[in-house]
Amino acid sequence: MSTRPTLHWRHYQATLSKAELMIELADLAEFMRFAEDHRVQTIFCFGSNGAVQRFGMSHKGGLIVAEAQGFNQLTDYRTATERGFADAASYYDACDRGFTSFEAYQLSKGSEMNDPETYKALVEAHYEDGFEEYTRLLKEGRLQAIPENISNAYDLFRFGTDADFTNWFELQAALEKGFLHAGDYRSALELGYASAEEYRLGNDGGFHTGTEWRAAHGHGCTSRKEYVGMLNLNMMDAPRLKHDGRVLLQLFSRLPEKKSVTVDKIQQLLEKELTLYQDPDTLLFRKWFTFQLRDRKQLLTFLRKNDDIKRYGSYHHDKGVFETRAVEERHVVLDGSNVAHNSSVNYRDTPKVANLKRMMEALTKRGFNDIHIIVDASLKHKIDDRAALEQFAASVSYHESQAGTSADLDIINYVKKHNCLMVSNDHYREWKVFDPWIDDNIDYYRLTFKITDKKVVLPEFDE
Repeated sequence: MSTRPTLHWRHYQATLSKAELMIELADLAEFMRFAEDHRVQTIFCFGSNGAVQRFGMSHKGGLIVAEAQGFNQLTDYRTATERGFADAASYYDACDRGFTSFEAYQLSKGSEMNDPETYKALVEAHYEDGFEEYTRLLKEGRLQAIPENISNAYDLFRFGTDADFTNWFELQAALEKGFLHAGDYRSALELGYASAEEYRLGNDGGFHTGTEWRAAHGHGCTSRKEYVGMLNLNMMDAPRLKHDGRVLLQLFSRLPEKKSVTVDKIQQLLEKELTLYQDPDTLLFRKWFTFQLRDRKQLLTFLRKNDDIKRYGSYHHDKGVFETRAVEERHVVLDGSNVAHNSSVNYRDTPKVANLKRMMEALTKRGFNDIHIIVDASLKHKIDDRAALEQFAASVSYHESQAGTSADLDIINYVKKHNCLMVSNDHYREWKVFDPWIDDNIDYYRLTFKITDKKVVLPEFDE
C-alpha cells in the first residue's frame, strides 16, 4: 500500500463571520484528520491581537473549525505530535531552545542539559537508551561500581564523558567489572585483569599482569616480590632442601667472602629473610612454604652435615661460626656475548674469540675451576673467527641461548638456580624493572671486568 503524501497547508489570517453551516470538531487531532482525509490545503487562522484561537477550513459550502489549543499553525501541531509533544507551550519552548524532539526537551527540563549539540552527542554515544539499561542493571544488582547522583541520561552521559569513556557500552562493561574511570578499565583489560578488585590487589602487590596475579593468588602470595621469591626458591638446584633451607643457601651466597658469621647472627639474618614469606598481619607463613630449620638444633645439624652449604663455606663447630669461601672458590657463569664484545654498551665492534679465551685463562689463574659460559645465539654470526669459536666452545662448559632470544634471561636464571657468581659488565637495568629479585640481588653476584691489550682486569681482585 502506498503512503499518502503529506499535505502542505497554506495558512491565512481570517476573521470569523456568520456562516450558514459551521461544524466544530472535537479537537485538533480530528480537525487535522478531516483535512488530510479530504485533501484540504487551505487553513484559516481565526483570532485577535495576533493570537490564533481557532483553525478553520471550507468544505462543501460549510466551515469546519477547531480550537487552536495554543498552536499558531496546523503544521506546527502536526510536527509537535510527530515529535511527541503533548502541548503547544512545550513545543514552542523546545523550538526556542533549539530542541527538535520531546525526549531531548524533556531531558533538558529534568537536568542541566541546555545544548542541543550535547544531546546529539549523548544520543550518538548511546546514553539515551543506555540510561534505561543502567537502571535495569542497577535494580538487578549487576553493577560492581555505582556512580553517584545519576538520575537521568544526561547525568550518566556527563559522568561517562568526564571519566573518559568512549560511549555507554564501554562504561557499562567497566561498571559491571567495578571500574569508574576509563583509564583504569583499559589498563586492566590490557593487563588481563578480570575486575577492579583484581586490578587493585594486583597493583598493590606490584604484579605486572592479571595472569601473574592470579597465579600468585592461587599460592596465597600477596606481593610480586613474594611470588618471585617463591618461584626462585623452587627453581634452585637443591632438591633435598625445604624452602627455609633454600632461603639460607641464598643468604650464604650473598655473604662477603672470607667472613666468619656466628650462629646467632645466622639465625637473625635468616629470620629477617623469612619475613618475605609471612602474612604481614598475622605473621603466619604461607601454606606453600616448607620447613626444616624450625629451631636452633635443626640449624646446627644443617650447618654441620648439609653438603649444599659447602659451596659457600664451612661450619666450625668448635668456634660456633660459619666461614664463607673466597670468591675464587665459587662457581661462576660468564655472560659470553658481553665478554666477547668487552663492553656493556658498545656492541658495534666485532666480538672476539680471544676475549673469551683470555677471560677463561684469567679466571683459571685466579683459582676458579667451575666456569660455565652462556652466549646469545647470534654471537656465532658476529664473531671474528667462527671456526675458532666452535673449537673453543667444544673445550669448555658452553651454552647457546635459543635463537631470537636474549641470553640475559638464561644467565639470570642460571644465577638464580645455582646462586653462583656472574662475570658481566651489563647492569641488567631493563630486567630489574620486571624482576625484584634481580634488582635486589644481581649486584651481589656480578663481577665486572675490563680486557686491555695487556691484561684482563677484574676490579674485585685487582683493585
